[in-house]
Amino acid sequence: MILLAFALFGGMVGIGIRHYCTHFADHLIRQIYLAYCEIYPINPPHFASAQATIQPIKCGHFFYYFFAFGLFFLWCAVTFSNSLTAIIVACYGSILFVIGKIDWHYKLISPANCQLLLALGIGSAYFQIIPLSLEQSLHSAALGFICFFVVYHLAKWYYKQEAFGRGDYWLISALAAFIPWQNLPLMIFIACISAIIYAMWLKWQKKPINFIPFAPFLNLGGTFTFLTNSASINTIMTSY
Repeated sequence: MILLAFALFGGMVGIGIRHYCTHFADHLIRQIYLAYCEIYPINPPHFASAQATIQPIKCGHFFYYFFAFGLFFLWCAVTFSNSLTAIIVACYGSILFVIGKIDWHYKLISPANCQLLLALGIGSAYFQIIPLSLEQSLHSAALGFICFFVVYHLAKWYYKQEAFGRGDYWLISALAAFIPWQNLPLMIFIACISAIIYAMWLKWQKKPINFIPFAPFLNLGGTFTFLTNSASINTIMTSY
């Protein structure tokens, strides 16, 4: 019964994710238009979403998302004996999927999604669902945010342009909330190495390299570090 509930809940989450990704461009265009009207209220521009450069993501039929996320949530329920841990891991992966997909298509990381992931990490640490104390989670998240906030502004000052987006340090902070701060270098290393490998593959395919979305690679590094850290702690606890 629990497995069926996980699968159905995952399917509903998948449908919600599809709806969010499909309508993300319309929502973003509307926000830009309203912001422009607030700045220039006397002469607002003609609004035509169909003529915008940003176009909606074609996500395919909703059944694909229903079954894919249903199976993912079911896998989490089978893999993790604790139901709360399974829910947290499933939600963690779902949020990362949204962040990665949006960044892959639009080269844009929504801080709101990152803040949702950050809240999930801190809340999981507070209720002791993940093997990390609340103090460790807050310390790691704050350190990740501050370090890469400084790096962002230093790079912008040196290169006279943004070397990476503002959403990146929000995402790093959110991912850091799930791991000890000592594992932050490993997470960034994995993200950078995987991004370099992808860039080399593009070069080998003789495809232009204008801009590489970094969120999917940060997600890869964060997920690997989080699962590895959780598995190692569980092994140590079991041995005692």
